[in-house]
Amino acid sequence: MAQDLRIHDGTGMIPTLGAIALTKDEKFTQITANAIIAAITALISKVNGRISLGSAAQRAQAGNLDAVWIEHYFLTANAEEIIPHNLGRLPLGYWPVRKDKACDVYDSNAGSWDEFTFRLKCNTAASTVLLLVF
Repeated sequence: MAQDLRIHDGTGMIPTLGAIALTKDEKFTQITANAIIAAITALISKVNGRISLGSAAQRAQAGNLDAVWIEHYFLTANAEEIIPHNLGRLPLGYWPVRKDKACDVYDSNAGSWDEFTFRLKCNTAASTVLLLVF
C-alpha cells in the first residue's frame, strides 16, 4: 500500500524565527531587541486564544497539534478499513468531527495500528467521516 505524506501547509502554525543580525562588534542593538520582541509578540498572539486546528484539508497537519486530518469514505458497514495517517508514531486515538450521515466509527484490530496506518470500522455503509487523528 502506498503511503500518503502528512501535509504541512502552515495553517495555524507558529512561524520560525529568522536570523537576527548583530553589529560587526556583536553588540546587542535596539534593532536586535525589536526583532526579538516582534518574534515573542507573534508567538504570544498565536497562543493566547488562537491555538489552531489548521485547515482540515485532507491529510493536513492539524495546526499546532501533532495530529492530522483525514476524510475517509466507509464503503461497507462494519468492514475493517486500513487508513493511512502518517503521524510517524502510533496514534493515540481519533475524533470523528464531521459525518455526512448518522453513524458510529469504532476501532478495529487496534493491536495492528502502527506509525503509518490504523484500522477502523463504521456501522453505516457509504458514510464519509472527517477524523482528527492524534
